[in-house]
Amino acid sequence: MDESRRQQILDILSGAAFQIRGAGAGSLPLYDVALTHTSFANEKTAAGDACTDNERLEFLGNYVLDFIIAEHLYREYEFSPKEMSKRIRVSENLMLADIVLRHETGIDGAILTGTGQHLTDGIIADAFEAFIGAIYLNEGIDTVRTVITRLFAREIEDFDPEQNFKGRLQEHLQQSGAGDPEYVLERLSGPDNSPVWRARVRVSGMVRGEGTGLKKRSAEMEAAKAALMSIGKL
Repeated sequence: MDESRRQQILDILSGAAFQIRGAGAGSLPLYDVALTHTSFANEKTAAGDACTDNERLEFLGNYVLDFIIAEHLYREYEFSPKEMSKRIRVSENLMLADIVLRHETGIDGAILTGTGQHLTDGIIADAFEAFIGAIYLNEGIDTVRTVITRLFAREIEDFDPEQNFKGRLQEHLQQSGAGDPEYVLERLSGPDNSPVWRARVRVSGMVRGEGTGLKKRSAEMEAAKAALMSIGKL
């Protein structure tokens, strides 16, 4: 791992999302693995360089994340089991990428992928779960609990799976075998500190929805909503 990669990982750890400062040099390789997609690891291995992907860490992080959220639901709310089951869906793969990007964690810009591999929401979500697994192993349960609670407390409180149009569109397309949606963004107007964005979502190469918003993710959500309406799923 070169110095620029070390600094990139340290910046993610010390940023507003994770607030983990003073990470030791010995802990950084595990975070590097958490941000290494299978396509990159396979490419390096084929070239004769040993490289570990993030799948095992993602498996661990998935269960750590679910446990902490379940614990938070139990301790902080008097929800029925049915309501808790609904709200724990905030940790589902289809929801995580939006949370990762909205909190500006920096993870999306640090994921290593193979040549030609498009950075999908699923890859971002898996890397986040793997990163959670690495925090657990490096820093312990108390630190990872603090991180997850800080990132997800409001998400849990406000969570409504019916309003996550991007997740609903992707879920429908996966079930129908149509592949992942592709979002194309362009800036419409507004000053640098408050631009207006337009998003178009393509399904199998065809534009199926369009939306605008003050944030890229808001525009994408509106485009996904329009796509769901166009295919009769909303």
